[in-house]
Formats: sequence, structure tokens, C-alpha cells
Amino acid sequence: MICIGYIPGLILSSLYSITTSIPWYELYQITFLILAFSSILYVFANRKESLFAVCLVLIILVSFDLYTKLQYTKTVYLTTIASYFLINHKIKEENKISILGILILFNSICMRRSVFMATSCICIPLFIPGLYHSYLNLKNRIIDNYLKKLAITATIAVCLLGVYYVVKNVSFSSDEWKSFKEYNSLRISLMDKGWPDYETYKDTYNKYGIDDETMTLYLNWNFNDPDVLSNEAMKELISVKETTQFNLSYIKDFIIGFNRHIVNNRNLTSLVFVASLLLLIFFTQKHSFIDYTAIGITGILFVVCNLVAFYKRNCVFVYRVSSGFLVALVLIILYYLKEVSIKKVTLLGMAVTVLVLVSYNFEDLKYKHYEDYLEEDNKLYILNKINEDADHLYVKRETDTLDFIDSLFVTFERPLLANLQGLGEWTTNSPLVTSIQKKYGITNYYRDIVNNEKAYFIDDRDIDDIVEYIRKYYYPNAEAVVVKQINEYYVYKLISK
Repeated sequence: MICIGYIPGLILSSLYSITTSIPWYELYQITFLILAFSSILYVFANRKESLFAVCLVLIILVSFDLYTKLQYTKTVYLTTIASYFLINHKIKEENKISILGILILFNSICMRRSVFMATSCICIPLFIPGLYHSYLNLKNRIIDNYLKKLAITATIAVCLLGVYYVVKNVSFSSDEWKSFKEYNSLRISLMDKGWPDYETYKDTYNKYGIDDETMTLYLNWNFNDPDVLSNEAMKELISVKETTQFNLSYIKDFIIGFNRHIVNNRNLTSLVFVASLLLLIFFTQKHSFIDYTAIGITGILFVVCNLVAFYKRNCVFVYRVSSGFLVALVLIILYYLKEVSIKKVTLLGMAVTVLVLVSYNFEDLKYKHYEDYLEEDNKLYILNKINEDADHLYVKRETDTLDFIDSLFVTFERPLLANLQGLGEWTTNSPLVTSIQKKYGITNYYRDIVNNEKAYFIDDRDIDDIVEYIRKYYYPNAEAVVVKQINEYYVYKLISK
């Protein structure tokens, strides 16, 4: 409920309370991905049948990464794009209000509002031709059906959004949730948007006892020490951060960083290549001034959205964000193409096919390697062993991927594998996590895991850095003792004499 939105979280938590033997979280995403892809294909198939083959190849290209490698943010991008395509098509071509489009739109808002807003900006040009014709009719004092139905759709969406915010604010009005929201906002400002330079602000770090070894742990997401990295410490560190200056140097860094980001990611390279081919075809055709305007505005909004994302992420590009913007750009360009000859369709199809083979190689077109299956089977064995030992809390490094299994059909007897927690997560300090901690007598993992009969540390290597941290801040004589081993993972008990 914390990271995926209140209403989707409420639905999923209710489903998991019924049974944990079904992967509801993955099925929820797949359901809306299928609706999204089906909606996009429906729009193109009904709008320009000769381009259906191109659309199909394009969707397959994109879907490899979106279908078989589920990622929540990318799901929101795609469902937002699909909702606008479907809403615009239904109103413009069929003179109907799309209930399904509104449903997908509302779900996207509920899943992640910031992603929805960013994608909405790039999708605005879809409505330019319809709004332009409505404007011409308004000059003649005629309110056409397109404007009426678009206004009704927008009104319904705004009302649903209002209901969502009322429910969300009422549900998160307790002091516990307010405390978490304050903490999480500070955590995001550092962990997601960048820390102040350590060498430059060493005095500020040292004021709170944070040295370079401690920073190494924190930068690897093992930051959950409310006594050292307190709200007060985070506020002061945030206050000294240098703000990014929007100048020529920033623009230069953006251009260089974007090029590297595209080149280093084969999926993005594929999308840029497809976008370039489609643009080439677009500019060899004759279009109206409105179409050219729409494509121009799309390009500008694409650059602006990437600039804002680059700024907010402390001058770092994130794949799940860039891929969403690129998918929107490619589909909108494709939407504005006129009928394309069979020859051009064939050439484009061949180019994309070759690109797929080059990008993913033949081996990557398989959903799983045999070795991948063995690795995940091993993880599942370890996790089930942890799950069986409900009397103990197992603490791990946040960067350890033990609890990440890229499979739809992984089940546990109890939801969320509650007795395995990381040293720093998005859910840190949330009411759910703190209630789990209290059950095992913990409010601070680093401090309270020592001499705790209900808590272990689990890792597939030594934990000398964790022990040194505990010695530095809490127990000078702390040491780690291996009490058992689950395959390659060691289970440590932390003690201090």
C-alpha cells in the first residue's frame, strides 16, 4: 500500500488475505498490461489496417521487456499511454465515451500519480487535432460531440481522482502514517535524489558521527539506523545539498548523459531506432499543419519530461522512466503516420526484426535459462526455510537479492515473508514494518539485533562491515557467530559479552 498506491494496495492486501498461493501482485500488473496492449492494438487496427503489421511488430518488441520482466513503474507508463489512446479514439472515431479507457486511466492514477502526470504530458498531442476542430466549431458557436464527450470524460476522471484523494487522506491520517510520510520524504531526498558530497560537507556528516565507512553502508541502502541517521540529521544534510543549476553546463551534461544512457541500454537503443525510422517515414509524407504541430509538441514535451526527470534524479537517468517516455513517443509518431505502402511496411518490419535479433541475441529471447531456473529454485528453498522459522526475524543487507525472484508462481505460507527484512527499504519506518519489528523486540536493527534471541542476520558472505558498524555505535565487543547454514547462506547470531 505504501509504494503501489492506496487503492491497488487495498485490493491486493484483501486478495492476499484470502490466499497467498496466488501471485496477485504480478497478476494485477499482467491484467492491466494485457488491457493496455489490447487497447493500443485496437486503436491502430481500427484506424489504419495497413499499419497493423508494423504495430504488431512494435508491440512485440516492447512487450519482451514489459511482459516478461515486470516492473511497476513501467506498467504505469504503459497503462497511462493506452488509456489516452483509447479515450481519444473512442470519442473521435466512434463518438463514444470509453468506460474501459477511464478505468485504465483511474488505475494508472492510483498506481503512481507522479508517473501518470509525466506520461500525460507526452500524450497531450493525441488530442490536438480533435481540439483544433472543436475550436473551429466554437468560433461558429457550435459545441461539437468531441468536445462534449472529452469534457464529460475529464469530469468523470477528476471526480474519481477526488474520491481517491479523500479516501487516501482519511486512511493515512493517523500519527503513525504522518510520521512515516515525513521520514519517507526525507529518505527520498537523500537516497533517491542524492547525498551531499562527503568530502565537501565532512564536518556536517561528522557532527552526526557519520564517517566514510558508514556512508558506504548507507549508499548501498543499508541506512535504517534511526539513532544515527535521524530525521534531524537528514534535514541538515538535505539543507546543505547544492541545488542543480539549470545552465549550459547542465544542458551539456543532460545531452551527454542521455546519449550514454541510450547507447548502454539495448532496449532503449531499439526504441530510439524505431522512433527514428518512423520519423523518417512521417517527414516523407504530406501532413497537415496540425499534424506537424502535434509531432513538434510531442518532441518538445519528450525533451522537457526527460530534463525534469534528469533534474529530479540528481542528474541520473533511470531506465524505467526513460523507457516509458520513449514508448509514448514512438506510439504517438506511429499514430500520426498516414497509410504506408506495403513496401515500406516490409522494410520497416525487416529492420525491426533484425534489430530484435541484434538487441537481445538468440539466447535472450528465451524467457529463462536453465541456470536461472536453478538459481531461483535455490532461492525459493532458502526463503521457505526462513518462512518456516517464524519465531525468528531474519535481517539482510538491502542490496541482497535473496527475496527477489523473477517468477510469477512463487508462493509462501504467510504473506510478504514478514520475518525477512532488509536494512533499508522503501517501507522503512512504515506502520507495517514497525509492527513486525516490535514483534521481535526491535526498533533499531543495528542495535537491537545484538543479544536478541529472536533475531538473526543472514548473508552469503562475511558481515565484518556490519559488525564494525555495530561496534562503532553500539557494542564495542560485538561479534558474529554462525549458528547454521542454508545452502550458501550463513545465518549469524550477533552477540556482545
